[in-house]
Amino acid sequence: MYEQSFKKPGSVPASSVDVRSNSFLSKVYGYMAIGILISAVVAFLAALGFQAWFNASPSGTVYTTYIYVMIASFVGLIITSVVISFISLKGKRSIIVPAIIYSVLMGVVFSEFVLFVDSYIVGTAFAITAMTFAIMYFIGKVAKNLSWVGNLGYGLFFGAMMMSLFFLLLYFVAPGALTPFAIILDSVIFVAILLITMFDVWRIQQIANRGAQSNNLALYCAFSLYVDFMYILMRLIFILIRLFGSSRR
Repeated sequence: MYEQSFKKPGSVPASSVDVRSNSFLSKVYGYMAIGILISAVVAFLAALGFQAWFNASPSGTVYTTYIYVMIASFVGLIITSVVISFISLKGKRSIIVPAIIYSVLMGVVFSEFVLFVDSYIVGTAFAITAMTFAIMYFIGKVAKNLSWVGNLGYGLFFGAMMMSLFFLLLYFVAPGALTPFAIILDSVIFVAILLITMFDVWRIQQIANRGAQSNNLALYCAFSLYVDFMYILMRLIFILIRLFGSSRR
């Protein structure tokens, strides 16, 4: 998808290519930061709203409605993600509107962590995720070829998805035996996401080095990194909760 979205430059001076590369990457990471900011603001406001609603009317209906809102947001994320991919393949329209919608929906989903997880765990997870991305950026900047990392990451991820079907069957047969397998599955998924993120950062760096300037391409690259960032953040929160056993009730 990425490779078909730009033309390779001809004999362009290296300094000009560097300027274009830096400009493109600035747009990518700028759009990514805006997406994260939108999700953070929405998550905070949604958490405040839900908390006020819970306090004003602590009934089963309120909590049931909250669950429905979360489910609808998850479904919305899936649909919006498909729409963004479809528009990007066509390459004729801007993805900014569906990208904003995705960020808002992700903020609603993330409000669950703001509501029910201690703030120091969320903050620690965010700091670790930010440092992870800094490392990924450095690797993507200096690495020559990380195609194998992408293949390994996607292989682990889809393998973990297949394993989850087995664990679902195991849950009905022997629920007590599920815990150690669940830890292994979570670890595999987390490693897979890290590898995919490393590959995405490297691939976007290669796109920038080839002189890409399309604003829509920058938006799509930013969206890919934004999704990677949020997945790593949420996985880290789950890991920290498991390690420290600290979540609000």
